[in-house]
Amino acid sequence: MKLVPVSGTATLDGKPLSQCTVAFNADTAKGNQHTVSCVGRLDGSGQFQLKTIAVRGNEGGPGAPPGWYKVTLMTGLPGDPEIKVKPVFLDANKTPIELEVVENPGPGRYDLKFTTK
Repeated sequence: MKLVPVSGTATLDGKPLSQCTVAFNADTAKGNQHTVSCVGRLDGSGQFQLKTIAVRGNEGGPGAPPGWYKVTLMTGLPGDPEIKVKPVFLDANKTPIELEVVENPGPGRYDLKFTTK
């Protein structure tokens, strides 16, 4: 399975979001059949780099397989502060953020804007 680099910045109401994780969930409705978990931990300035966790360990690594994804936030992990965010951003079936991972993305392609309302 081919992985391509995916990195960007996440904001909440225009400010850098940190201390949580973004998840790119394969969008099967748009043909993405990869059974992988693609996640990126946000640093203090809202930056992330995706890593793929695959069923077979040799298929994982930095980046994500090309294809369509629905993007969600993972909050409330041990040690994370509570983050108030609009609930649709926590549910892969409801999130309005849909992105296609491509080999040569333009600047800002994977920048994510979350809101509290």
